Amino acid sequence: MSVRAGGGDVGATSLVEWLPQNHLSPFIADIVEIQLDLTKVYASYAKSKGQPPYDPRLMVRVLLYGCCVGIRSSRELARVRVDMVAFRWLAAQQALDFRSIA
Repeated sequence: MSVRAGGGDVGATSLVEWLPQNHLSPFIADIVEIQLDLTKVYASYAKSKGQPPYDPRLMVRVLLYGCCVGIRSSRELARVRVDMVAFRWLAAQQALDFRSIA
């Protein structure tokens, strides 16, 4: 499963253009995509029932970036995911709610 930060549609990919050059969020996305091994997380997701889960990479991006900028509350992360371009881009425009983040 491949997930590009910013999503796949034209509106989502243009979000990265709104970020200042050398912004932290593309660096976080690259680390999560290239450096982290999430195979155990994916294996545990395969066993889950109910609604399909969000891609673990999206969740890790949002959580890691939130920690880097001092936002650790799941409710606050859900709020800024809508209000802040970097969070919206990292979440690939997915509507993460605080229950999913927590």
